[in-house]
Amino acid sequence: MNKKHQLHILPAFAALIITVAIIVSGCGSGGTAADEETTGSADTAVTEDIETTTAALKDTLPKGDFGGEDFNILLWDYSQIAAEEETGDVINDAVYRRNLEVEELYNVNMVFDVRKGSSESGQSAVWLNSLTSAILAGDDSIHLAGGYGYRLASHSLYGGFHNLNELSAIDFSEPWWSERIMESSMFGNQIFMAVGSADPQYYDCVYAMYFNKRFAEMYNIDDLYGLVRGGKWTLDKLIEYSALASADLNGDNVMDDTDRYGYLTGWNMEIDAFIPACEIKITGKDKDGMPELLGLSERYVDAQKKLSDFTKQSGNVMYKDSWSLITPFMNGQGLFLAERIQVSHIMREMEDDFGILPYPKWNEQQDSYGTYLCIDNTTGFSIPITADGDKSGCILNALSALGYEIMRPEYYERVLKTKVARDEDSAEMLDIIFGSVTDDFSHFYSFCFGDQGSPWMLMRMSLRRDAEITSMWAKNETMYQSKMEELISILK
Repeated sequence: MNKKHQLHILPAFAALIITVAIIVSGCGSGGTAADEETTGSADTAVTEDIETTTAALKDTLPKGDFGGEDFNILLWDYSQIAAEEETGDVINDAVYRRNLEVEELYNVNMVFDVRKGSSESGQSAVWLNSLTSAILAGDDSIHLAGGYGYRLASHSLYGGFHNLNELSAIDFSEPWWSERIMESSMFGNQIFMAVGSADPQYYDCVYAMYFNKRFAEMYNIDDLYGLVRGGKWTLDKLIEYSALASADLNGDNVMDDTDRYGYLTGWNMEIDAFIPACEIKITGKDKDGMPELLGLSERYVDAQKKLSDFTKQSGNVMYKDSWSLITPFMNGQGLFLAERIQVSHIMREMEDDFGILPYPKWNEQQDSYGTYLCIDNTTGFSIPITADGDKSGCILNALSALGYEIMRPEYYERVLKTKVARDEDSAEMLDIIFGSVTDDFSHFYSFCFGDQGSPWMLMRMSLRRDAEITSMWAKNETMYQSKMEELISILK
């Protein structure tokens, strides 16, 4: 394994946490990224020394002294944990400081082995095969594994990993875990992969709606933030406002890539995100806490039909490959953009100011907003059965807990330093977005149903194929049910 850094003694430090301060109204579209870095920090940020709160949190964590031993973590290439030194990047440096805190707390030397493991690299099996081979060989050198959540969640069910619910150091009700995701993903009391604040990749993969503030003002679209606060930000409102902003800019009576649209969306995860946003339930739990398929709900059918009409028929939506819509949005070709939080980091050069919102609810009667976390591209963590579960549980919990305390504020600061948030409202919207992350069993373990074969993915697949979701469900229902029964039988 490649040694990333030696055990260090943590120096005193003071981290910045963005809170909010009312900014002078009328923040225009002018100004550079450099201006934002200086004036944004000076005018809207209130510094707070979090060293005391970090120390207080450390006092509450399980105690242990592991004698200065190496603690080996196998990571995929999307992980952001293996920070070797401070570089001036706020996220990297927060991760670095967090790692030092964990090392000091448990007297360990964390060693990171980063291998190819993403689908984009074309080598998604490399990381997983390395992990599997080590476990099958009885190799106890991997103490914690962090990799491709889409594949690892399903893989973890077939043996070789500790049940994280049996480790005393881990309590999924703590704020540094995605409690609702973990609850929806359990088989009774069994869970073998966790997601949470250990890796900033978690925050990157949360989905939201961006809006162009200039266009909102141009079309007299009233306070969108107030709409969210009042529980009135719904799918119907998104459709209504999108119709206002669409325009055939070149006058050729054909809406193409040169025109402006009310809504820009990719056709994969951006569509998946409407399932939790509209509170669509695909699976539930029986009296024993075991997952069960609920069937195709009326809301799932209605939401798919409404989205199909909106994206494919209205003429107000640019609907194409994910990630290809960031540039058009930056160029002023859209009122709304659906994307993950990560893209806010790369939109510093956008001329117009933009705001951020949660995905809209199905209707006003829905109690709360629901936020989608793309488990597929998130770092999931599992502890090989060959490792000391108690020791690894302590380290994993501390990585997540101190990540929440140290990294999360810095992540907020990075997002809020972009043009997304030169007002106090966007910080509030981030709290709503990150505070409403939820999931469904059929998404967490979607790879068990075959690649893109989960009932969760029927929304996106039916739209892409211009197919009726009822017929697609009927065609696959027997497979869904048999796969659920198979998984339950494995873990009973």
